[in-house]
Parts: sequence; structure tokens; C-alpha cells
Amino acid sequence: MRLSMTRGTDQTFSVTSNNANGTPRNWAGTKAWFSARQAWGTPVYVFQKDSDGNGIVTDGTPGLATISIVPADTASVLNTGQTLVWDIRLKDADGKISTLAGGLLVVKPSVTAETA
Repeated sequence: MRLSMTRGTDQTFSVTSNNANGTPRNWAGTKAWFSARQAWGTPVYVFQKDSDGNGIVTDGTPGLATISIVPADTASVLNTGQTLVWDIRLKDADGKISTLAGGLLVVKPSVTAETA
């Protein structure tokens, strides 16, 4: 899945997750991580979000997770534009680990620097 945003801005992405029978996931007891790296296999995250109060909200609509990226998350990205790789990993209440989605995150350069 290809996502796109502008460097240094707030961006929200929403993903849905269903159980095997097609009903929306109950997020109770599930931990989620959204991770972005410069390339697959690189050891350092450009940024990472999680559902423990760090940018992923799962307590609203069943099956829906909202990931909030803030300007500081893309501060280290070159302002000439950069494509990152990302995924969302889950660990359910039983300890089962799965990858919900993944792909490319295109971070476009920012033209305007002023924020106040």
C-alpha cells in the first residue's frame, strides 16, 4: 500500500482490521505498532508509533485504527523528498503476532517552512 504525506506536517492515516469471519476486530488486548524505516532491513526506525498512547488510537470504531504522524516524526527526512518503507504489526491478547499492512510512505518535500 502506498501512502503519501508532506515533510514536517501533521498527517493521519486510518486502517481497518477484520477477524477471520469478516467482523471488525475488537482491539481490546491488542498492541499495534506503525514503523517507518529508510529501507527494508535497516536497523533504525525513522519513526515508530504504538497503541500505548504514542500515536495509534484503537478505542473508537471497532476494527478501525488511526495513526497520527506529527511534524517531528519526519524532521530527519531529507527535504528533497524521500520514500520510506512502513508496516503495521499487531500482537493480540493471546500473543499472536501478525502484520496488518505495509508498503511505501512517500514523504514529499515541504516548500513553506513557517508554522506560526
